[in-house]
Amino acid sequence: MASRIAAEKEVSNLRLEISRLAKNQSEATRQLAVLHVQNSQVSSERRRLGAYGGLILNLIVVCCVFVLLLFAGWNRTF
Repeated sequence: MASRIAAEKEVSNLRLEISRLAKNQSEATRQLAVLHVQNSQVSSERRRLGAYGGLILNLIVVCCVFVLLLFAGWNRTF
């Protein structure tokens, strides 16, 4: 009889443990979904900033070329 009570208690403890693990798995799945959304937002932001960085670099190069041409023309006049 004592072994049956111990076995029932063990089954009850195992059911509680399974319930706790299922709850943890559910929370981990939710956190993974949140991280996935955040990762896609960061990737989108990185692409956007990369495009702006390329645009700024192109503008700097164009300005430098313009200044060099301006000085070359200025030196020819004197």
